[in-house]
Amino acid sequence: MDPYVKILNTMKSKGAESNSPTICVGQVISPPPNLIVQTKDLQLYKDDIYIADYLLSGYERNVAITDGNGTTITTTDAIKIGDKLAIMPTSDLQTWIILCKVVEI
Repeated sequence: MDPYVKILNTMKSKGAESNSPTICVGQVISPPPNLIVQTKDLQLYKDDIYIADYLLSGYERNVAITDGNGTTITTTDAIKIGDKLAIMPTSDLQTWIILCKVVEI
């Protein structure tokens, strides 16, 4: 093998080790509390996943409206079967983070 090609291949593989994981699109197969998300050929189960809190049914957030009073908002639009999600693996590729719900336009 050409020694220059060997050096370039080594540089390429070592450089790839430092690349951050990329964002993927997954689809909800089973909703919470027994969440399962399919991405390509991989099924992710609830023990493998962190999820943005606002995607869960019953999520509450205290907000201050212009009059200054604290108001509680409770969401009812949690993720459901068929929803597409932006997901990203952690650096060890063992845990995934659900970032948000996504839609096609």
